[in-house]
Amino acid sequence: SGMFIATAMGRGSISKSISGLWLHAAAEKGLVDLNAPVSRYLAGAPLPAAPMTVLQLLNHAGGLAHDAPVFPRTPDGKLWTGFKPGARMSYSNIGYALLGLIIGKVSGKPHFRALEDDVLKPLGMAGATAHIRTADRLRYATGYVPVREDGTVMSRAAMIPGPWTETDNTAGAVAASANGMAGYLRYVLALGAGRGGPLMSD
Repeated sequence: SGMFIATAMGRGSISKSISGLWLHAAAEKGLVDLNAPVSRYLAGAPLPAAPMTVLQLLNHAGGLAHDAPVFPRTPDGKLWTGFKPGARMSYSNIGYALLGLIIGKVSGKPHFRALEDDVLKPLGMAGATAHIRTADRLRYATGYVPVREDGTVMSRAAMIPGPWTETDNTAGAVAASANGMAGYLRYVLALGAGRGGPLMSD
């Protein structure tokens, strides 16, 4: 139970929901307006011309690509959209990278520190981190991936140790023990039943 599992490696991007919790708790405190345009918080970011809201990014409805550099090498130097923001849903890690920048701007500290201080610690996730570091690698359980990525999911294909990536991306960089993650899931279930403490009101 002391080994850590990283949500960036095979845990379904649980980090995104933890980032979402931070933003919803901040919105309840009046620190963030989820319906405000992203440009209100990231005035200098290379945002596309089509305005999008913080809530649209949270819901993967900003129209952004799945993965793209925050500062892309496009002719105008800006991010792009594939559809009008809010028109539909399309999974976007870059949207969550932008949310990480918003968390950092609003909290006044690196977003991973804000997630640790304001979500992980209050939920009792001892030792959990929102920054996967190579220096901590021995704390992590070994993840495995199929030898071939083009095979059927959940098949009996041969597996090999997965790649290691040091990251603090808001889309997938939370690491916790199995006990810590189970505690987080218990909180999410309680939240769904209307009990918001310790992060939000009921």
